[in-house]
Formats: sequence, C-alpha cells, structure tokens
Amino acid sequence: MKTDKQLQRGDYDYRVSDDGLLFCKWMDNKVVAIASNYHGTAPTSVKRTQNDGTRQQVACPEAVRNYNICTWEVWTWPICCVAHMG
Repeated sequence: MKTDKQLQRGDYDYRVSDDGLLFCKWMDNKVVAIASNYHGTAPTSVKRTQNDGTRQQVACPEAVRNYNICTWEVWTWPICCVAHMG
C-alpha cells in the first residue's frame, strides 16, 4: 500500500485478501484506515467543513461514506428513543 506521505486529501489505496476482506487507507485531514467484508471501494464523496466554515466535497471510497452514515444512525438512535419515550 502507499505510504501516508504519498497520499493527498481524497486519495485512497486498498487491498483485498483472498477471502474477500477489504483493507482500505483513505486520506482526509489525517489517514483513516478501515476494514470491511461487506462494503467496496467504489468512488464516492463526503462533505467536509473547512477551517473557514465552507463545505467541500472530498473524494472517498464507498466503505468510508457508508461507515459515516451508519455511525450517525447508531449515534442518534438512542437520542431519538429517549425523546420519543419522554
């Protein structure tokens, strides 16, 4: 895989094991490493807030985008339940 210094923001590199496990390294502001046996590396993008408050689309693999979506749902689910139950 590429070294961290070889990656610029939005770049990613990956390997897939013989039994189908994906290992992916993606560069945001820092390196993000992810492993998955379900999600792929199809190119997509996420919105990131810059220091000046503007939002920018940053390229990323599908596995990272799906992780961000699922993390938000897991995070907000207990809050929604508490709010609903009063």
